[in-house]
Amino acid sequence: SVSPLLVSLTERQQEVLATAVSHGYYNMPRETTQAELATELDLSSGTVADHLRRIENKLASTVANSWV
Repeated sequence: SVSPLLVSLTERQQEVLATAVSHGYYNMPRETTQAELATELDLSSGTVADHLRRIENKLASTVANSWV
């Protein structure tokens, strides 16, 4: 179930993740950059990068912990 993964994210992280996914950030090849996401979200590129790292860390940790 996806819900427990998303519940672990703050509302802002959910917004950043939804924007990143909808703009193709996780597509191969990427269809957008962190800078473009920052503009879309009215945030700095560094803040977007930080949010994405924290999101990815939370999601990876949650998935890994479910295996144990």
